[in-house]
Amino acid sequence: CGSKSDADWLTDLRCANVPLTGIPGMDEVVATHSGIWTSAVNCDELLQPKVRAAREAYPDYSLVIVGHSLGAGTATMLGLRWRAAGVWPDLQVVAFGSPP
Repeated sequence: CGSKSDADWLTDLRCANVPLTGIPGMDEVVATHSGIWTSAVNCDELLQPKVRAAREAYPDYSLVIVGHSLGAGTATMLGLRWRAAGVWPDLQVVAFGSPP
């Protein structure tokens, strides 16, 4: 489906490179699309407490983050953040049509 809303298009257009802050060892080496990074940070702040609670309640479950296009980039960055923070150490990310 791709970018549908005005907010999605604005996120797509925010394409300056920014460092991957909060991921040990990467902030000085790797940069990414600022709109995708901002989306991942926003998702992290909104969802991390709920996901941590789910991990405590269901420790035997696995977690897969899935996204397409803008969502694929966001899922990838969110997965990096959550792995680094130990939110769900064995989580997997499936990205379809991910931005380069």
